[in-house]
Amino acid sequence: MDINQRGTLGILDYVDIAGAEWLSSHVNYLKLPVYCDNTAYFSVLGGGYGMMYRDLLHRLDENGIVLANSIIYLRKINTDSQTLWMRQKAVNITDTFITNNANLIYSNGGCLIYKNIPSNVTASKVTD
Repeated sequence: MDINQRGTLGILDYVDIAGAEWLSSHVNYLKLPVYCDNTAYFSVLGGGYGMMYRDLLHRLDENGIVLANSIIYLRKINTDSQTLWMRQKAVNITDTFITNNANLIYSNGGCLIYKNIPSNVTASKVTD
């Protein structure tokens, strides 16, 4: 199966589920906004694996704008293909700039989780 076809069908990888479980147990998503693509929104984080309220999750969009001090959850399919599946289309991650001011806080070989920091704060000062 083509990697792009996997992403649009919503097929999940075990590393995505492990990342969702880590995120829900290590990050207070009630205080920090969490951004993700459509599949993570409906099936991974907002589904049975992350056990997060969908109303508190944010779907990434093509302009790549995320709030400071927010969390960015990327599935294995996102990192392998460098593509985010937005509401109705696929967007190249490098075109969105979502990780420009972000620090990697979790990686399991597939799923990546970043914390977006304000541009005027150094990584050493972020303690959430």
